[in-house]
Amino acid sequence: MSRSAGYLTSQIGVSAEIGRWGVRASVDNLLNRDDDTFSFGNPFYPQGDISTPQQPITGRLAVTARF
Repeated sequence: MSRSAGYLTSQIGVSAEIGRWGVRASVDNLLNRDDDTFSFGNPFYPQGDISTPQQPITGRLAVTARF
């Protein structure tokens, strides 16, 4: 059974509103790390270790309007 060492997550976001309009931007996994987030082994795959890396760097942009 393997164990996961620690892992680092990072996120940054900013938002603004002007009148009825809003804009929001965010980035997850800012440092684009690929640390293993879960590693307790798999009884159905005893041949080797299985890793569950973090989601790659991901950006979002949203524009909203209030009615």
